[in-house]
Amino acid sequence: MVVFGLVILVLMVITAIFAPLLAPYNPNKIHPVDSLSNPSKTYLLGTDKLGRDTLSRLIYGTRQPWSWAFLRCLFLQFAASSWD
Repeated sequence: MVVFGLVILVLMVITAIFAPLLAPYNPNKIHPVDSLSNPSKTYLLGTDKLGRDTLSRLIYGTRQPWSWAFLRCLFLQFAASSWD
């Protein structure tokens, strides 16, 4: 079970690092013609109300939580080492 969790964690980190290479479209580019499209070959998870690709937004969305987690770990490490 631990190995499975570690594999998922590593895949999420790799996805966050390589998001610009993995995302098929710019996550912020608006395509009004394609708004609220169902999943298809063009948009694997469909689009939102503004026509933005949901898969690209999901991939790019993994980046921010990891950067905040890294900064929190650095802060806690600094705080713990200066506690003495």
